[in-house]
Amino acid sequence: MSTKKLKVVAFCGYARSGKDTIADAIALQSDKHQTVCNKYKFATSLRHAIKASIDYMGLSDKVNVFTENDSEKIMIRNLFIEFGEYCRAKDVDVFANKLASSLKENSDAISVALITDMRYLNEYKIVKEACLNNGWDFHFVYVIRQDTQPASVVEGNSIEELMSYCASHDEPYYVAYAKDGDIQALLTFARKLYNHQLK
Repeated sequence: MSTKKLKVVAFCGYARSGKDTIADAIALQSDKHQTVCNKYKFATSLRHAIKASIDYMGLSDKVNVFTENDSEKIMIRNLFIEFGEYCRAKDVDVFANKLASSLKENSDAISVALITDMRYLNEYKIVKEACLNNGWDFHFVYVIRQDTQPASVVEGNSIEELMSYCASHDEPYYVAYAKDGDIQALLTFARKLYNHQLK
C-alpha cells in the first residue's frame, strides 16, 4: 500500500471564473514532474445519469453531456441545474458522497486530486471530513474573475453560503483573482500553488 499522502484541491467560483484553467495548469505541472493527478467534478455522476436518459431517447448522436464547448454547455445547463436540484432535494449529500467515495477508491493510485466544481457547503464539509479521516491534505481555492456573475440564482446563493461559512469559521482558503481575460494571472497562481503545496 502506498504511504504517500494524497493532496486534494477543491476549487469554488462562478461558472467561467477560471477554475478549470487553474486545474489544467496544475495537472500540466504534475505531468511534468511525473506526479499522478486526477480531476474530479461533483457533476460527473449527474452527467452520467442524464446521459443514460439521452441514450434511452436515442439522442446520443445529438447531445454530448460531457461537452466542454461553452455554447453547448449553456444549452444544457438548465437541465443539469434542475435535475441536480431534484436529486439534492431527495438526498442533499448524494453527489458529495459519490465524489468522496471516488477519492477513496483512487487514493492509493494518485498524488493530487483536483475538484473543479465545489459550490455547496455540504460538499465542502464532506470532502474536508474525508480528507481529515484519511490523513489527506486539503486545500480550498476561491476563484474570482472580475465582472463574472453567477450562472444562476442557485449558484450565487450556494457559493455565498459556502464562502460566508468559511469566513465566519476562520476556514483557511486561497483566493485566485484575475481581471476578465487575464489568463496569465490564473496560470501564475496555479504554478505557485503547485510549487508551494503540491509538488
